[in-house]
Amino acid sequence: MTVQHIVMLEFNDGVDEDTRMNSLKAVEGLKDKIDGIKKIESGKDFSGRAGDFTHAVIVTCATRTCCRLTALTRRTRRCRGFSARWSKPFG
Repeated sequence: MTVQHIVMLEFNDGVDEDTRMNSLKAVEGLKDKIDGIKKIESGKDFSGRAGDFTHAVIVTCATRTCCRLTALTRRTRRCRGFSARWSKPFG
């Protein structure tokens, strides 16, 4: 059974679009660093219904154990320029 972990992002004021996209690419690069991650997708909100959240990341893991929140949180908090609200994995 796969597990999906969704992270909604709100970038700080003054962060330009290039920095935002580079931050998302850095998060996507975690796929090759954490065993069991099948796919990482990210993108910009186009609906305008996400409130202050402007971007999202969806991590698809092979099992619940590979998608440990602590491992992902520790690595992604190093990306500067945004704040994230973490949800519990479900699946």
